Amino acid sequence: MKRFPRILMATVLLGAAGCAPSRPSASPSLPTTVPIASPTPSPAAAVGGADSPTEPVPTSLPTQDIESALLTRVPPRLFASYPSPDSNWQAQVVIYDCTVVDPEVPDGNSLEQLRLIRIVDASQRTVHSQLLYCGGLGAFGLEGLFWTEDSHYFYYTDAREGGPDGCGYWRRPLLRFDVLDGSTDEFGAGTISPDGTKIAAWNGEKLELWDLTGGQTGATAIPLTGLNPGVIAWSPDSRSLVYLLSEGFCPLGKTHLVRVALADLAPSIVLSSEGPSFADVTWDKPNQVTLHDEQGGGWTYDLITGELVATAGS
Repeated sequence: MKRFPRILMATVLLGAAGCAPSRPSASPSLPTTVPIASPTPSPAAAVGGADSPTEPVPTSLPTQDIESALLTRVPPRLFASYPSPDSNWQAQVVIYDCTVVDPEVPDGNSLEQLRLIRIVDASQRTVHSQLLYCGGLGAFGLEGLFWTEDSHYFYYTDAREGGPDGCGYWRRPLLRFDVLDGSTDEFGAGTISPDGTKIAAWNGEKLELWDLTGGQTGATAIPLTGLNPGVIAWSPDSRSLVYLLSEGFCPLGKTHLVRVALADLAPSIVLSSEGPSFADVTWDKPNQVTLHDEQGGGWTYDLITGELVATAGS
């Protein structure tokens, strides 16, 4: 479990899949204490997740002073509202648009907040704050993804827009807020299983498994150290998964396809290749995965026979 630094320059992570999200409402349908200002464009700001390089936003003022100035001088704008299934809670993303507060930052700063409101008494808490440098690049912005059915957890990302510069595996971070104890879990490049019950996510060179509505259920290290973890793909029955490892980034160099069964969490390299090098994998059929190489060519790999075949048109 990790806590988030408040100001970072970006380089991480694309959205959670395999689970039906609660769609944000265009305007709040439940009581709210947040005034709504006229919409204005979002900044081209730079803030990333916990795996990003921690490079401070250029400023001569303390972070808390910039945040306080934005909170007092800029009218808040409601970006999206997410009511919980039990109607007891409402999560809101609120934006304080770009304003010059520090003369050392001529493009200005913006502030985004994820707030949780308890409907019965309209009390609220700030779950996540993100101070943005409006002249920056990268991934930024808060966005709700979905509530769990029991309304215990709210999933969101802090990289709603943009993406990192460069190449290599990239997926926007997945975060989870516990409404009961106020804690936040960060899953990094997390992928949700087809049955919507589990998350597989990278933590360095370790693959961690989490219950969507609970804690960590297991972990396994990659079979070859010093390689770069890549795309994770679940089996259709959610009982196994495969993932890619690469020796490099641009180019990928030699790549490996690794299979892991949840029953024993023992990783097994089932395919190694450098010509082509594989950048993406999906698992749509019981014993067959689809691979894409660095040039975008498609391939199928039979997990039973070990046969690798280029698809038509590749």
